[in-house]
Amino acid sequence: VGTPFWMAPEVIACEQQLDSSYDARCDAWSLGITAIELGDGDPPLADLHPMRALFKIPRNPPPTLQQPELWSSEFNDFINKCLTKDYEKRPTVSSLLQHDFIKQIEGKENVLQRQLMEFIDVHQQMGVTEKARFERIHTKKGNYSKSLVSNQEDVDDLATLEVLDENTVTEQLQKSYAKDQIYTYVGDILIAVNPFRNVDIYSSQHSKLYIGAKRTANPPHIFAVADIGYQSMVTYNSDQCIVISGESGAGKTQSAHLLVQQLTVLGKANNRTLQEKILQVNNLVEAFGNAGTIINDNSSRFGKYLEMKFTCGGTVVGAQISEYLLEKSRVVHQAVGEKNFHIFYYIYAGLAEKKKLAHYKLPEYRPPRYLQNDHFRIVQDFMNNSFYKSQFELIEQCFKVIGFTLEVSQSSQSLSPLCAYS
Repeated sequence: VGTPFWMAPEVIACEQQLDSSYDARCDAWSLGITAIELGDGDPPLADLHPMRALFKIPRNPPPTLQQPELWSSEFNDFINKCLTKDYEKRPTVSSLLQHDFIKQIEGKENVLQRQLMEFIDVHQQMGVTEKARFERIHTKKGNYSKSLVSNQEDVDDLATLEVLDENTVTEQLQKSYAKDQIYTYVGDILIAVNPFRNVDIYSSQHSKLYIGAKRTANPPHIFAVADIGYQSMVTYNSDQCIVISGESGAGKTQSAHLLVQQLTVLGKANNRTLQEKILQVNNLVEAFGNAGTIINDNSSRFGKYLEMKFTCGGTVVGAQISEYLLEKSRVVHQAVGEKNFHIFYYIYAGLAEKKKLAHYKLPEYRPPRYLQNDHFRIVQDFMNNSFYKSQFELIEQCFKVIGFTLEVSQSSQSLSPLCAYS
């Protein structure tokens, strides 16, 4: 079946999908890739590591020559026939022998062979030929790949490493982290190491760097993931999904916010109000669904699914958010050293600042029942918290920007403290 660059999509799919199959027509695909290699000097995706190419081949549209206009229509058509994505519609090798591109050389075989040999000799004398980047040695245990270029100490994509084990991955991540490079690729996956401090890599200038850029053009970044998803959606007119996973404190919440931020930039909303609404939804949901734990001051206590809507042209037109598995029991009970949901503290501090506690019949000197813990033994501990006061103002602004009525906003202000005081 050949090395990854020449493998047909259905051959790769068989590794993961039990209901997939392939036949001898996979050789026709390999023939088409070889034709492109002869024309361009490299097979498609040659700039990628073979393992990464395995991810791309089934997902990408059939490759073509880099400059098809330089080649005859017969040659282009021959390649297109060979690289038909649906192998059941792909011609067999025997039928390809009847193609006009092949038929035109009948009786000219010896002349063409001689011309090719002369062509190779000229290129070797000019020194324009070079060895492949990887020399593949077949062993009883599989393929052993030995790089012919000098090994770099640091890599942006761990999939390019010949040895990929726990120690190697840890060492590479430590090296990158020491240089303030918190992102690293593993094929199509992006690893993010939480720096637990602000890093200056999310400015508008950084955002522009990753718009429509090749993945290898810039260091690994969450903005690159957003751009790949967006460009794939627009190019192939198909839904894309980005999954964010990790342990508590890994930075999932912030990563989700950055993804949405970059996707709204890429989507170029027709009005700024829509863009602000989408960005503010996250802040509002986090206020009601996040809480302080022993290891994370802003831990999401629920699962979140955000669906962004785009037009066929790539313009963002809206977003829909769903929550799952909300830790409702936290309202009435928190583990030692942990806090209740953020919104209770925000609203209590905000109402205290506006001298409205009495209006909602809330105590000024004794903490509500479900907000009493080691962090807040007296109500002034969170009433005087400047951060909570500022967050209360932010939440009020979120309600306005998203489009909630004043009645809904006031209802949340009255019901939330009531829950905490019950």
